[in-house]
Amino acid sequence: MTIHMLVINGTMELLNTNSGEMLMVGKICVALIVLFAIYSCLSAILKPSQFDLNLKKHRRILYTIFIATTGSGVVFGGLDLDDWPYVVSLASIVVFTDLAVLLTPSILRIWQAEFLNGSELLEETLKENERLIRDTMAKVSFMSYLVQDAIYYFAKKPIPETNEEYMTELEQYLQQYGDRFGLMLDVRQYDINYSSDLEVSIQEKIRQELLLMNDIHNIGLEESKLEEYIASIYNSEIITLEEEETFIVPIQLPEYHFIVVIKKGKGSPIEIDGIHAANLVHIYDSFM
Repeated sequence: MTIHMLVINGTMELLNTNSGEMLMVGKICVALIVLFAIYSCLSAILKPSQFDLNLKKHRRILYTIFIATTGSGVVFGGLDLDDWPYVVSLASIVVFTDLAVLLTPSILRIWQAEFLNGSELLEETLKENERLIRDTMAKVSFMSYLVQDAIYYFAKKPIPETNEEYMTELEQYLQQYGDRFGLMLDVRQYDINYSSDLEVSIQEKIRQELLLMNDIHNIGLEESKLEEYIASIYNSEIITLEEEETFIVPIQLPEYHFIVVIKKGKGSPIEIDGIHAANLVHIYDSFM
């Protein structure tokens, strides 16, 4: 039996019942539900954020009204448990009010009806924001430590004599950050041909590196956006690939050009990781 049929049958039951006491219990229950529905609608219109936050509380109150009125009716003799169709009719009105007024169904798929609970979505959003704040604070704190420790760290390191040594030491230095937060970091260096058009040369090298990184890391670069990605790297803008949980960080130094790929490992990267990676490369280059 559908909710609508239950509501219709319940209404007929309320109108046709011959028991004055039972009818009184039903009237009180329905009256309280109507008042509660009006109050909920006004709250949703006037204070939507507060309504969403307190949605679970509203639902508990609605069902408490039903249990309190029917329970009182049974205790004081106004309602007999043998009149279960009447009780079911009242319950159907409560359920219908819950779905129609509080949950407000949203059809997200043609063949599958899903109910969008604003309170739960808001709670998830708040939890995610809290997680991001905690992660950001932890990463800023560790970055501060690396900055303060840099003079001591590099005092123990010899100056690299070859490009291979330079890259090896750079990867080890960045890996401190990656290991701390469970991130996968890959540093790609590309050279520029200064004998030809500089802008064309840089963009062509960026294109080659992006295609190579896409093959190596399977980061899902869209070919239709390749030119947009190249322009972003050329302008030193961080590329965010949300679905792949990957950041591509361009770094331009006087003598070197890098692209750092930050991917999800045990931990998830956030945008500040790209900024920190770029700053760490600059710190490394200033010492080495």
